[in-house]
Amino acid sequence: MTGKLGRKPYSIFEIDFPRCTRTYGVGACTASLADKVGRRDKCYGSRATCQALAAYLPETITHSYVMNVDGMPKRAGFFPMLKSVSTRAAEINLSGIDPKSTPMGVRARGTAGFADARDNGSWSDPYAAERRTGAAQWSGVGRKPEELGTHWGKLLAAQPYYVGQACRVKRGYVGDDPATMPTEHYVISEIKGPGSSGSVTITYKDIIDLAESEKAVAPPVSIGKILVDLDATATEATLTPPDIGDDYPAAGIVRIGRELIHYTISGDVMTFTERGAEGTEATTHKALDVVQWCLVYEPARPCDIGADLLLTYAKTPLSQVPLAEWQEENDKWNAGLNTSRTIISKPEGVKLLLGELGQMGVMFYPDVEAGVIRYKVNAPLGIGETYYDISEAYNLREGTIDIERGEDQRISALMLYHGVIDWTDSMDSTRNYSKVTVARIGDDPYEQDAIKELTLRWYGRDGDDASASAVTERLLGRYENPPKIISGELDVKDRGPVKLTSRLRVISELLQDANGGGEPELMQANYVEYTGDDRVKFRAESDRIDGRFGFIMQDPQSDYDAATDTEKAEGCFIMDDTIGVFPDGTGPYVFF
Repeated sequence: MTGKLGRKPYSIFEIDFPRCTRTYGVGACTASLADKVGRRDKCYGSRATCQALAAYLPETITHSYVMNVDGMPKRAGFFPMLKSVSTRAAEINLSGIDPKSTPMGVRARGTAGFADARDNGSWSDPYAAERRTGAAQWSGVGRKPEELGTHWGKLLAAQPYYVGQACRVKRGYVGDDPATMPTEHYVISEIKGPGSSGSVTITYKDIIDLAESEKAVAPPVSIGKILVDLDATATEATLTPPDIGDDYPAAGIVRIGRELIHYTISGDVMTFTERGAEGTEATTHKALDVVQWCLVYEPARPCDIGADLLLTYAKTPLSQVPLAEWQEENDKWNAGLNTSRTIISKPEGVKLLLGELGQMGVMFYPDVEAGVIRYKVNAPLGIGETYYDISEAYNLREGTIDIERGEDQRISALMLYHGVIDWTDSMDSTRNYSKVTVARIGDDPYEQDAIKELTLRWYGRDGDDASASAVTERLLGRYENPPKIISGELDVKDRGPVKLTSRLRVISELLQDANGGGEPELMQANYVEYTGDDRVKFRAESDRIDGRFGFIMQDPQSDYDAATDTEKAEGCFIMDDTIGVFPDGTGPYVFF
């Protein structure tokens, strides 16, 4: 298939591997070929082959795999082994209530196929030349690297810790400069091969894959155990195995069985400052029962908790969590809707916890082009923001639009359970909550109940009626009618404006009012895929957040006559009811 003006689409697959910056046997590196007992040759710059781990200091080396066609880039570190690349873009679950999805939506996922071949190792092996002379071998006998093994076989033996490594897909056309090609950022999930056919397959996912339950949990799994039996009144315990006390913070909360205990620790001796804490009951415990450290979050913004989960427990690189941007978004639209004191008493998947935070009306989702995780609050358009127009006359590809209605997302009543009774019990069970906040539409024209239930641990033991009410009312306002779901294909010029969560105004002859006339639909994108042949596939859902919105101004901006035009556009000014209309012709804000 050819692209615009006959140009041939072309892809590059890049992988970042760590390689040590030390020189073998020099300075801080204490490795030595003189150790004939070990019979070890010089390392390959990787952690797996390192012989002096205390001195291991990595940098990043990038392997670029290109398609073997005329016009491919020819330079050091570029390998003509790429055979295919296929990606399924991420899909987000707006508001976290779509029953066909998960609270975190569907992760972006792709596969890349590669050939295998002989390789002299000159790019990845820092001592490739010395292996020829024998200077890199303990035996002193030289060899020819290109005659031994294959590229992938040797690379994966030297770099076995590839899960979670950064990789990128670049898409453009033959002849494009790789440095300027549009780039998507992912992490490696799995590598298969090389098999008997010489093929290798890499599975990659978006960067939130690092938070998957099998890869990242919070709190971390504790392996300390009590050395002897404890009765219900014991005030201390010795932990085993020896020195395991170093794995526990100096003070905090631990869980033994179904009991939570406040503690301090010195060495392996744990002193109990409160038994049967946090609403649990003091009881007996048997020797070798596990002592699990509990993660406690004090009241905080959802964005701050999400950042800590990703950075501390999913080990997400700091560069991929733009916290200042998250906090600005949160403080603009979600100020005051914080979590309450929350205890996580056993290891839970980070992705699961992020999905629960999402039910508070926020979203964590990948931006594969920027290589970061975004945070967005379900909120109206901001001042100066506009909907991006999509129409058959302007950019919709003919014959690609499809319309559905999300009947299973409609809500007539929303029941939000909060106020945790027992931190050691299931967080999914409605029986483990002491409060329920209900939002219900007054007059249901559908005459059929569509009741949704949510459980939310993040409002603590006491619950939070005000925050729960705000969350339920927002969700009800958005989903009291089944959302329209529109999918289609756009031109390549829409690649920039149309991204995940973009606000769109869709205009189509298929969108009709009762008179058969056109009726534009305001929507929010929940799936966007950029293909290699000048297409943008998208799916969007109705975006119904009605009303006029403004920010209550603080002194000295609260005086309308003295406010700037920008402040007047952004602000909500409290006045008496004689004002009638504002100078710009709009009516006043009304508070209920």
